[in-house]
Amino acid sequence: MVLAVVLLGAAVAGALACTARSRPLTALAGALVACAFALEVPVWVQPVPRVAFEGGSAVIDRSHHPVFSSDMWGEAGLGGLYHNILRNQLLPIQMERFDADTIARAETVFIIGSQSPYTQSEITTLQRFINAGGRLVVSAGWEERRGVENLLARFGMSIEPVPFGRFAVHTGDGHVHMAKAWPIKVQDPNASLCLTMWNKPVVVTRAVGQGRITVIGDSMFLFNPNLETVSDYNIGNIEFLRAHAFSTSAH
Repeated sequence: MVLAVVLLGAAVAGALACTARSRPLTALAGALVACAFALEVPVWVQPVPRVAFEGGSAVIDRSHHPVFSSDMWGEAGLGGLYHNILRNQLLPIQMERFDADTIARAETVFIIGSQSPYTQSEITTLQRFINAGGRLVVSAGWEERRGVENLLARFGMSIEPVPFGRFAVHTGDGHVHMAKAWPIKVQDPNASLCLTMWNKPVVVTRAVGQGRITVIGDSMFLFNPNLETVSDYNIGNIEFLRAHAFSTSAH
C-alpha cells in the first residue's frame, strides 16, 4: 500500500515536472497534490470483522395484509416502532410470509391490523410460541376483526363493536394515547386489564404458559404519529410499549 502511494505520487509529480521550466507554478501544484494524496490514503485499512448477531428478534407480521404502510415514516408507517425495537436491543424482522421458524426464534411478535384470517395451523404456531415464553402483541380494531377474531378466540378474547375513538389516559409514565380505540372482551378473570376507559378494557394482557399475549384495541396504536416520529415522540406510549412488548414480566 505504501509503495503504491509513493509510486503514484512520483508519477503525478514527474508528469507535471516536465513543464516545470515553463510553468513552475504547475510543477509546485503537482507536488502538493501528490503529497496531499499520500496523506489522505490510509497506510493500512483494517477490515471490520463480521460478528454474528447474538441478540433476540422482534417480528412484524406482514403476511396477512396488515393496515400499516410500507412508507417507513409516513402517517401509517412503523418507523417509530422499529426505533423502539432497536432501542430495546432486539433486531426488527418484517415477515413477508408466515414462517414458523422465524416466529420460534423471536422474542416478540407484532400483529398489526391483519385483514386476512389466520389458519388454525398458524394460530397453533403462535400459541406454541407464547407457551414457550414468547410475547405476542396484537393491535387491531373492530374494522380488522375478521383478520384476528379466530386468533383472539383461541385465547378467550374478542373486540367489541363500541367505538371509543381518540383519547388519552394518564399513567405513572405519562399519558397513553389511543388513536382509534375499541374495547376488548376477555373471559379469563385473571387477565390483566392494562388500560381502561369507561369501565371497559382497551388493552388486555393474558399470561399463557411461560409467555403472554397483549391485545391493543386500536390498529393505529403503533403508527408513527401515535408513538414516535423523526421530530417528536410520545413518552407515555413508548414506556407503555416497553412494559408490554419488551419486558420479561407481565404488567
